[in-house]
Amino acid sequence: MLLVLHPWELIRASLATLDEVLEPRDMKQAVEWSVRFSPTVAIVEPTCYSGAVSTLSPLVPVLVLTCDTRELSLLSAIASGASCYLHVSATVEAVETAIESIESGTPTLDTKDVRDAIRVLSRVESERLEAATPLTPQELNTLKLLARGYTDAEIADKLTISRQVVRNYNSTIFQKLGVRNRVEAVLRVARCGMEFVE
Repeated sequence: MLLVLHPWELIRASLATLDEVLEPRDMKQAVEWSVRFSPTVAIVEPTCYSGAVSTLSPLVPVLVLTCDTRELSLLSAIASGASCYLHVSATVEAVETAIESIESGTPTLDTKDVRDAIRVLSRVESERLEAATPLTPQELNTLKLLARGYTDAEIADKLTISRQVVRNYNSTIFQKLGVRNRVEAVLRVARCGMEFVE
């Protein structure tokens, strides 16, 4: 049994050929029917039903079937708990395969979708990091050497500054990045896609 929250009649009619379909009139009824009837999959168009994925995903696996092609839409769907993400141009066979995969407990997010989501997350985090915590050129040089595994003494020699200045830079870098130590700092910038190894 499928629970379908989709505005397009053609989509709803096509899905009805695959399985018994529940068509709730709104989100409240979708939640009630998810609990009462235990559908195997909810098929949702999140651009028309805001919050549907995050509301329904704890109750029933959610297949997002959307006309939205923006990367952030994919990211939002994954972050909200979607089990699968398809564009409305997908064939009935592709939708049927996705439903069967969800019902069997097989992961259904395409690796390309996951890579796209990770790329978007990295870009967003990198932009957020750069905007929120700009490092001075001296701090950035220190961070680059930290990332390469240099000790404070080696950094001081390399930059021709005192060890105390290096420790001050480290402290400021950690504070700006919201981390506690050099390992966390290096991991944080690595997650943002910054590479310091030459």
